[in-house]
Formats: sequence, structure tokens, C-alpha cells
Amino acid sequence: MRIKPLKNIGRAIIVLFLAAVGFAGCKQEEQQPPAVVEPVRTVDLQMAVVFLHGAHEYELASTYTNAFGTLFKLDTLRFLLSDTYVVDDDGETLGTYPDHVIAVDAAAGTDTFAVGSLTASHVHWMYWTVGLATALNQQDPGSASPPLNDASLRCGPASSDGYRFVEVEGRWDSDASGDIGPADAVFAYRVCGTGYARPASSRIHGDLPESGAMVVPVRVDIEQLIEGLDMANHPTADATLSELLITNLVTALETEH
Repeated sequence: MRIKPLKNIGRAIIVLFLAAVGFAGCKQEEQQPPAVVEPVRTVDLQMAVVFLHGAHEYELASTYTNAFGTLFKLDTLRFLLSDTYVVDDDGETLGTYPDHVIAVDAAAGTDTFAVGSLTASHVHWMYWTVGLATALNQQDPGSASPPLNDASLRCGPASSDGYRFVEVEGRWDSDASGDIGPADAVFAYRVCGTGYARPASSRIHGDLPESGAMVVPVRVDIEQLIEGLDMANHPTADATLSELLITNLVTALETEH
């Protein structure tokens, strides 16, 4: 019985099949479009802080009910960001702004802040420190540059008192009237101390524009910021609540909306 020719035919078929697959693979590789390389540009980098409460825009002094069932409103919401830098998709640093301090105040609504000049093609993340490093935090208030020359941001008059990294103040419905008025009880949370400074970030993922400034929207959800704050029973910030408030702010900045 002659089987050797059949073996040869089988081998030939396999060789032809592999050649066809290889040719198709090469053809497919040839048809792939080239990667798009975005041009490098130099723009003014700006940051627009947008305050939200859940899915809708937040306005200071609006009334809300927290997770404890307490009706409240905020009269003051401020925080400090410093040591800003931005990176690309690979984590490479594109621009650093170590001396730039941003004082965010919800009373201004959606506010835009100048960050600095940026040369790049694409930005992926923006990073900050919530709060200040020790040297900035304990500088002489009389020689401080804006916005740190604002005495209302201070925790006290002495240099060692430092600045309020986060400030949340308002009233809650202490008389159970269903409304907030000047007779209702006050809550005030002020986070002071270099030990509370924390790194934070926000995903940007945008190409630099051909002209004009690059305005990066940074969203802060008030609902996340006040999570766990029992305004009726704990109206001032101890160490535990200060830590909670800083952690909540970091989460609120990092959350994509």
C-alpha cells in the first residue's frame, strides 16, 4: 500500500495554508492606518472649578438634606490647592507649577484660575496638593503673595497657625421649621495643619487647542464633600472630622462626572 505520496500531498497543503495565513496577516498589517501624532503647541493652561450636588449644578446657600436627614445650607466653602503639575498618557510630567497657589471659593460660582504656560500635545492628568507644604503654610502673613495675603484664609494671626486648607461653614435646621434662618444653629469645619495636606488629582484627557487657552474643567461634588458630616451633632471639626473632610475633598476631585 503506497502512502508516501499522500504524506507529501498533506505536507504541501499545510505549507500552502500557512503561506496564505501569513500573506493575509501581512496584508492586514499593511492596511492598518498610521498612528495620528498630535502637534505640539504652547498655550495658557487654566482650570475652571465647577461645583455640583449629585448630577446638577450647585449654588452656595442652597438648601439640601444630608445623609443624616438634616436640612442644611452652606454659607462658606473654600479650599486651597498648591504644587500643581500635569502629565501625559505615559505619566511623563509636562509642566510643573510649584509656586502657584489656588484659593477656590464657591461664592464665586464657576471660577477660572490661571495655572501657567504649557507646551505639549496632549494632557491626561492634573495633580495638586490639597493644602500647603510647611514652608508656605507657616510663612509670614505680612509678606505672603496672593492669594495667601488674604487674612481670612488664616487659622490664626501667628505664622505657626497656618492657613485653612478646607473651610465649610453654614447652618442647619435646628428649630425643625423646615427652613434655614438666622436663628438656626451654626456648623463650622476648618481644617488647619500641614499634617492634613494630601495629594489629589483629576483626569483631563484632552488635546491642546490650536489657539487660545486650554481650560480644564475640575468638578467638585458637594454631596461627596460632606459625606459623613453630622452637622447637627458634631458642628465643629476635631481631628477625625478634619481627616474625613480632606479625604472627601480628594475623592470629590478625583471622581469623573
